[in-house]
Amino acid sequence: MPNKSGQREPGVCGCNIADVDTDIDGIPDCQDACPDDPLKSNPGQCGCGISDAVHSDADGIPDCNDQCPSDPIKSAPGSCGCGVPDVNLNGNTTLDCKEKPLALPPRPKIKLVKSSVTVTLPAVKGVQYMLSYRRGKIPK
Repeated sequence: MPNKSGQREPGVCGCNIADVDTDIDGIPDCQDACPDDPLKSNPGQCGCGISDAVHSDADGIPDCNDQCPSDPIKSAPGSCGCGVPDVNLNGNTTLDCKEKPLALPPRPKIKLVKSSVTVTLPAVKGVQYMLSYRRGKIPK
């Protein structure tokens, strides 16, 4: 005589439990921790419905756990953020990413008048340098 689930004998899932396989992955729902995910029967690191195999940056950490999925060096932003190393190459106490970049000095002014050239360097600490050269004469 059939039981409540229509079975005549106990199935894989036991008596009164239908051997249903919702996601058609070959594992009955009663044994499948991801009954709606045909690619997984166990949640793994990323959970049902999310692949553990996706590693966009090939760093070995699944994207679902990687806060920097496109940075192969980092899996968390750290102090400098994804894509920027947390390093202090100059040995001071400040990470390089937190330091202000050195400003480039202003460009020198160059004046050409017939056979002479005058180069004026921008003032540094109140001192300004000028170099003049006339063709045929060595500057002093």
